[in-house]
Amino acid sequence: MRKITLLCIAMLVFCLQSKAQYCVDGPSSSADSNVEQVDIIGDSESAISHTGCPAVTSVEDLTALFVDVTAGNTYTLSVTFGTCGGNFDGNGEVWIDYNSDQIFDTTLETIGTSSGTPGIAPWDAPVDFTFTVPVDAANGSTRMRVTHQEGTNVTDPCTFATWGSVMDFTINISGGLDVCFDPTGFAASNLTDVTADLSWMSGATSVIDHNVEVYLTGESAALGNIPVFANGNVPTTIISATGLAEFTTYDAYITSACSSGTPPNSNLVGPLTFTTTSSCSEIIAVGVGNITANSAEISWAPGVGNDSALVEVYVAGESAAGANIPVYTNANATGGIDTATGLMPNNTAYDVYVTGQCGALGSPTQGPFSFETLCAGFTAPFTEGFENGGVIPSCWTMSGGEDWDFNLTGPNNV
Repeated sequence: MRKITLLCIAMLVFCLQSKAQYCVDGPSSSADSNVEQVDIIGDSESAISHTGCPAVTSVEDLTALFVDVTAGNTYTLSVTFGTCGGNFDGNGEVWIDYNSDQIFDTTLETIGTSSGTPGIAPWDAPVDFTFTVPVDAANGSTRMRVTHQEGTNVTDPCTFATWGSVMDFTINISGGLDVCFDPTGFAASNLTDVTADLSWMSGATSVIDHNVEVYLTGESAALGNIPVFANGNVPTTIISATGLAEFTTYDAYITSACSSGTPPNSNLVGPLTFTTTSSCSEIIAVGVGNITANSAEISWAPGVGNDSALVEVYVAGESAAGANIPVYTNANATGGIDTATGLMPNNTAYDVYVTGQCGALGSPTQGPFSFETLCAGFTAPFTEGFENGGVIPSCWTMSGGEDWDFNLTGPNNV
């Protein structure tokens, strides 16, 4: 087991190296200037021979094409800088990511430059780049980038104008240094209220195991904090972090340990930030019905784990967030239905809120759902039999000796 101690991790923090993905910026047009041909012969008759036209935009991923090379040996790459359209001045350059850090060093990893006009010397024939693989190059597969940019010096493998060409190939290096590369693709998935699946891709074939640690967000080994989850002997590329708290944000870190390499451990990768879920799902389908002058029936569909609910009724515009007192509350409403009582009649407006009662925090509160009580003494509002389109006043008060003529617009005394 190669568990990294807290002290070792703290020391690694000072030498962190950003493990970026290869940049993918390239030309936005497939017209005109382009790399026409790329040829190289490597070890054991391995070779790349690629014809560039028709052109493509952005970075052309040709990493399925590869050549084997040995650290300390010399090779020749031939590139024909040309066109898939009109002839224009341009510049070409080639890089090989010798240390396999997924970044093309603009100074140390360039193997040559060239400039000219297609059809005019020196671009009237393939341009040869002779290079020697450094003895300290990292063993394993890495990338070679061949570029051609119209009208300007390339200088940057990641910044391109409209016209040109960018092609990536695979270079397999042996005889160099074994490097314990950083794991990549660190991600969290299948989040629950108390667990999270953490997965990654190993950066080197010599990996023995991985050290995974999870902290409350903002905490780390470098700060002397204790992880809430730790496993220093993970031989696979996935693990379920357990013992977490619901609806809580965490930071995860990972380090690889290799059977060989200089150094034998990768850099610390992280933080990967993620948040666990609530143990409850949300209350849904909240509705208000069977409204009377003094009550209203409130219904809902319980979410997962919501066996009971908190039902609160406030005067319209008020809420718990406003530190108001509800006119009706039931902290243990079950069965997906509850009747709010003790309400004021005569079109009094109210707001309903429903919160699932499960887990440490409960589910998110749903609301407001608004309604008005009916007139006192009426079981339902009148909707027909009146003049003026059937519209009635909000609530009428009946006094003794009054009767209703449904063909008129108001009460008549008997």
